[in-house]
Amino acid sequence: MKTNIKNKTLYWLQSGGCSGDTMSILNMDTPDLFSQLSSLNIDVIWHPSLSTITYKEHDTLIEEIIKGTKTLDILCVEGNVVMGPDGTGMFDTFRGKPKKRLNFRACKTC
Repeated sequence: MKTNIKNKTLYWLQSGGCSGDTMSILNMDTPDLFSQLSSLNIDVIWHPSLSTITYKEHDTLIEEIIKGTKTLDILCVEGNVVMGPDGTGMFDTFRGKPKKRLNFRACKTC
């Protein structure tokens, strides 16, 4: 009997210059990362080391997630959310804006 299980969507965000978890999971071999994600019914809609979409497509994806027109089930934040200097978050930016803002906005959609 086949069940219709909806895949969960995962957006992976690296913050604070961290990619150690990514390096660890890319070294998985039994099962490999892609087999494991498939067995768990997880679709990675963005990962900085694995995704091949353009900047424009990525920007569109982020806006769809934030607006709620693209379902986001799992937000993975690798590293720390940088708050400095003085709470601005400008030591870690994305498109000239504090990445902490993207983290917080994406969290609200899950």
